[in-house]
Amino acid sequence: MPAENRIDRENHLVRVRLVGRITPEDLEQGFEARAREPGYEPGMDLLLDCTDATIEFGRTGVQRILRYFASRRAERGSGFRVALVGNSDLNFGMARMYETLSGLEAGYPEEARAFRDAEEARRWLLEPREVEVGEGGG
Repeated sequence: MPAENRIDRENHLVRVRLVGRITPEDLEQGFEARAREPGYEPGMDLLLDCTDATIEFGRTGVQRILRYFASRRAERGSGFRVALVGNSDLNFGMARMYETLSGLEAGYPEEARAFRDAEEARRWLLEPREVEVGEGGG
């Protein structure tokens, strides 16, 4: 699985463009490699662009990925957003499944959303976040 990783420290964002056939193992190995890259920090938002990729797994694979990332909370951080981009019906459908299941998975520390357009996904990641009651100094 070829992947292009770009770390944008200014925007606290990792942009990953996947190409070719993608398995859950590829995503796990990709995370481990990114976590060792200079400039990577836990809690960075993630834009995962699957526009040029072929997803080779279904619901069981999505659940595996969610469990894997939940088990890597120390390296991954929490409070981040994940934007998944899939322009084909299959890839967008898998992104929506990830979005839905991540909201149901206990202990999953992120907000995920599926998109068909990478620029729209990037804009969502860069939007200011609302501060929830109880956060901050007051």
